Amino acid sequence: MSAGGDKPANPFLAGGSNPFAQSSNPFGAPAANPFGAPAANPFGAPGANPFGQDPALNALSDIFQKKFKTLMGQPSGLLDELSGPVKRRLRAVKKLQDEYNTVDDEYLDKVSELELKYAEQLRPLFAKLAQIQKGEYEPTNDELEPLNEYPPEKDPMKDKGIPMAKRPDGSERGVPDYWADALGNNDLVSSFITPNDQKILPYMEDLIITTQFEGASKRTDVLEFVFSENPFFSNDKLTLTYVTKTERKPGGVSEQHDFTGTTINWKEGQNPDSYLIEWTKKVKQKGKKGKKGPAKETKHTRTFKGRSFFDFFRGKEACIEHFKDVCSQESDVVDALTAKHDIKEDDMDEAEDNDKYDDYQNEKMLVSFDSDIEEVEMAMEEALDTIAKEIYVHSYLWFTGEADKLRGSPDMDDDDSDDEDDDDIDEDKLAELLQQLQGGKKGKAKKSDDSDDDSGDDDPKAKGKGGGKQLKGNEVPQECQTQ
Repeated sequence: MSAGGDKPANPFLAGGSNPFAQSSNPFGAPAANPFGAPAANPFGAPGANPFGQDPALNALSDIFQKKFKTLMGQPSGLLDELSGPVKRRLRAVKKLQDEYNTVDDEYLDKVSELELKYAEQLRPLFAKLAQIQKGEYEPTNDELEPLNEYPPEKDPMKDKGIPMAKRPDGSERGVPDYWADALGNNDLVSSFITPNDQKILPYMEDLIITTQFEGASKRTDVLEFVFSENPFFSNDKLTLTYVTKTERKPGGVSEQHDFTGTTINWKEGQNPDSYLIEWTKKVKQKGKKGKKGPAKETKHTRTFKGRSFFDFFRGKEACIEHFKDVCSQESDVVDALTAKHDIKEDDMDEAEDNDKYDDYQNEKMLVSFDSDIEEVEMAMEEALDTIAKEIYVHSYLWFTGEADKLRGSPDMDDDDSDDEDDDDIDEDKLAELLQQLQGGKKGKAKKSDDSDDDSGDDDPKAKGKGGGKQLKGNEVPQECQTQ
């Protein structure tokens, strides 16, 4: 109902649906590129200087930006070009708009009240989910989702050949890696998860989110990431407080986001804040009388700023400053890692078949984003919003990977193509059937050698018993081909 803006998402009943149901699509279309959103500010990030360090150009930049800010929300001058009667009618239209905004504000306040009301009713459901996935409670048969009758669904308890997944402590309780997989199956959130983070997240026992509203203008989500004892940090719980402030502006509703975090007590040698890259470089030595001597290896080391999913717990301002440092070292990171992994331009071109390139990419993720800080900042806020409003309330669908299909993921195209391949007629069987219909030998048609020589077609041995021409494994008679 809001002008130019979307209704605030209900974190517990998206679209009024059951958060555990699979029949509806509570998700919008996924972003194709989590770092590809354009910068909203035409002058760059706040404080960014598009003119470099020249004092005169700096002053000109300040003038432009101040002028731009004063123009925001100002009349376009169109009214000056209109006649008196039209201006009079537009005064009535403006009053109607103001009345709409008043009603819409009341509506948004009521939505916030309803969200709080139903949040309390849904809290026991999330508590039971936590007990099951942590292994504190074993559900009864009455609490199970019925098996599908069509297509028939096999009772999973009869799958004896599948080994039990285990938690980092070696136990088989609950659903191991539940939250690690739910977070990792979202493309946007997983773009902040590094290979090192993938070793930490399996220790995540639970995610608890509580939401508070101050009317329709402010929403606060408190995210508690609960961890079992692990070799990485001593905290048993990490807290993120994610605040969304909504403000009505000309043309719609705008949102501003902020978040604060928890100090992580990293154990010795586990803090991902810095990352050391070591490599050797061969330098050709000059021999006697100008001849080439043996190559000498020199060792190089350099420490870079590391990045991690757990950087979110720094809080917004510190997180952005840290990510700026990460983005600024991009070219130096590439130089160091290409030297370490002996990656050349040809290796990049043949990346799919190159193990060295995979190692290079995995290590590069620890110290690089491959994106500008403006793009990272926007994706950072979207990722936290996604965790609070999508992954938490639909964790089952994200754990199984079904959520992407409900959102219309591009992966669905691949699934469709696989189905089409499954529906294709087996050409060998078709050849066999056609041979039998033509009086050939009973049994599978003999495949001919892969050769361009067609002289074998006149060989009597290539004929079937009834004299019919022997078909190649992938050949269909012309009279039987589809028109």
